[in-house]
Amino acid sequence: DRLDDVLAAVLACWGADPVQHSGPFYDVPLSDVRPKPVQQPRPPLMSGMWSRRGLERTARLFDIWAPVEGAVVSDGTTQLTEERILQEVDWLRRRAEDLGRPAPQLWVNVGASREIDEQVERVSSWRATGVVDQVTVSLGSSTTIRGEDDWIERASSLDRVLDAAQG
Repeated sequence: DRLDDVLAAVLACWGADPVQHSGPFYDVPLSDVRPKPVQQPRPPLMSGMWSRRGLERTARLFDIWAPVEGAVVSDGTTQLTEERILQEVDWLRRRAEDLGRPAPQLWVNVGASREIDEQVERVSSWRATGVVDQVTVSLGSSTTIRGEDDWIERASSLDRVLDAAQG
């Protein structure tokens, strides 16, 4: 589909010149394409997809799976819970092995809508699982942030989250 084709086109452009790609949606005529990525052989590809089709694509093409814990999934009611993420990362690792490629790293985002105390608890919980490669914490969209002073206070309280990450 379209995402697979655009990824193939981008990966071709990041490869050795001359590059060429002909797909169902995108064509790159025989070209020299510059600049090339500094990271070689290419920058890591990160996916946040969690549908079965998206997870299959992640296992096939991506280097990092970065779900947002607490995101509402397609049925509109179920949240992407720690339990579900752990089930899916287990599936991703088995599928990547079946495909003969390295398993994507797991980077979990504990979500911006949580307050600091809950973020500290979630970071600690993820650290305890032993399966996560990186935990990210978003600052934005908290219901208590209303202005500049709130942003400063929020940023200054992140040391608690860092302490939880370091154990």
